Amino acid sequence: MVTRRIGNAYDSLDEETRRWMLVELDEDEQGGVLYYPPLLTDRGREEYRWLLREALKHHDDAWLAHGLDKPGLLRIELADSETMGMSQRGRRGPRWRTRIEQPNAEAMGTSPAEVPMSVIDDMAADEFNRYYSRGVCRRVLESGLGQVEIYKIEAGANLHLSYPVPGSENADHAREVEAGRDIDADYLLGKLRRNPEEETGEALPGAPGSGLSVRLPA
Repeated sequence: MVTRRIGNAYDSLDEETRRWMLVELDEDEQGGVLYYPPLLTDRGREEYRWLLREALKHHDDAWLAHGLDKPGLLRIELADSETMGMSQRGRRGPRWRTRIEQPNAEAMGTSPAEVPMSVIDDMAADEFNRYYSRGVCRRVLESGLGQVEIYKIEAGANLHLSYPVPGSENADHAREVEAGRDIDADYLLGKLRRNPEEETGEALPGAPGSGLSVRLPA
């Protein structure tokens, strides 16, 4: 029997943070910009909205992954060694290619296990962490503060990365991503609201595949 991993440790995940996570989700839905991971079938997209909301309201990324690991919800991934192989931080990057030759696992009589469990786990962790990080940023901003603290949420996180300094006109002026360092909450929130498939060239906590997250400042 394969055991699903335990969900990530979200240091500032409490009722107040969850409230702001749900506000962010509501605004995405109302604005028609809710992101659907490409592995989802049409039925999966319908289920995902409810599963994501329940996860943000009551549960975590592991619960979301478990809910998505059902027949007919995910497309069968036929990935090459590059996309399924080791990325710079120990697992796949934030984007991966799919070949939709068998779009409905349930209709084809195939098992959801054909989509590797690690892929489902990573997909759920990426999206939960993105809304969690947005919720923390929104909470901090609404309280009149301006910074959130970066921390490593996964063991394979790459801390040898950098991102542009907000407000700097110098493209070469960058700040290293470092655990324990603060980052501007308004800047990060704006970036995390973008479609995860948009290439920004930036490595930010809360972004898919980063292995980094944020918490309330000490």
